[in-house]
Amino acid sequence: METYKGTTLETKSIERYGNPTVDESKYKKTAYQYLKNENKGSLENIAFSFLGNKVLYGDFFEKIEETAKALTSMGLKKGDRVAILMPNIPETAYIQYAANRMGVVCDFIDPRTKPDTLIEMLKSENANNIILVDAIANELLNSDFPSLLKDTNVRSVMIVPALLSASKLFSSIISVKESLFGRKRISKMNGVDFYYYDDALNNSKYTFFNDSLYVENSPAIVTHSSGSTTGVPSPIIITNENDNTSGTIFLKYTVSMNPDYSYSYTAPDVGKWYAVSYKNLTKNSVSLSGALKSGGKTSTETLEKAI
Repeated sequence: METYKGTTLETKSIERYGNPTVDESKYKKTAYQYLKNENKGSLENIAFSFLGNKVLYGDFFEKIEETAKALTSMGLKKGDRVAILMPNIPETAYIQYAANRMGVVCDFIDPRTKPDTLIEMLKSENANNIILVDAIANELLNSDFPSLLKDTNVRSVMIVPALLSASKLFSSIISVKESLFGRKRISKMNGVDFYYYDDALNNSKYTFFNDSLYVENSPAIVTHSSGSTTGVPSPIIITNENDNTSGTIFLKYTVSMNPDYSYSYTAPDVGKWYAVSYKNLTKNSVSLSGALKSGGKTSTETLEKAI
């Protein structure tokens, strides 16, 4: 971690870009509040598309609210940490922002993580709940789920259909396949409650939940290192401010400059390095995290070049 305030990095940045002008209040809100505020005039615009199904921002926020009710019915509450083993599908976004709205921290774990490593991560990070995609759940149910539940403090599991947000034609084909060959749904195993996302959505329409208030520097999500040096991936805490700053930078270097450009074309030229991540942004400083450059360059050199 390196902050450029009061360093040569600050001087170089001011020479090139001028003094920074940042409205810090823009980032000082929950990730959900930031998302809602930034898109309040875009409810009819497409948020994303998935296998032929286009989701508008208005629909996106409705799904977040429905998902918050479903998570509440699962027993999640403010201050809980839930392990997320999900691919890049719409439900992952719904769950992340619904949890953030409730004050629940999503602990994102690579769904390809081996069961023994997953057990260690769940134990060390005190995640009492798991949300995972159905394909991974089926693999674990065939072999490792009983031992995983026995050796951790997990109290509830929610299984999410991978293709729930696909187009109706696509979904109907999958539905027929599931009815013929799918695994029978279970409600409990080894004392742990099992929930199914689609069922929970239907059964929690009248469930009440409280919106969590913004608390400065509180965790929003947890990601992980690769674990290549430690064996078990280490947790990386991302605050609401971190998350909101990253969103602003992404928009600045994509939509604002040219909607046809990708981030890699418009962001500062740091492509020769393994990673340079923006961590925080205020009116006086920007904090970055940099990995070593191929060939032995130090992290400081990486960051200075990035600035």
